[in-house]
Amino acid sequence: FKRRMRTKGKIVGKTITKNGNITLKIEKDGETQSYTVIKSHKERFALAEKLQAGEMVSAEGIPRFRIIICTRIKTLDNAKD
Repeated sequence: FKRRMRTKGKIVGKTITKNGNITLKIEKDGETQSYTVIKSHKERFALAEKLQAGEMVSAEGIPRFRIIICTRIKTLDNAKD
């Protein structure tokens, strides 16, 4: 893949799209990025369902038309801030 977007930050919003996918809004240094977790990606989708606003995560994704499709996500220890 040519370009990968990576973000480490705090979840400020979590919504479910009309197709049942999950969109996570992740903020770092005042900048917010939206990552979409596709429901067919079972492990990532299960983790995204458990996440709540305020948790620290690391996300990586591929930019597509108007969205970033999440390819990797993991929770971070708050102490590492």
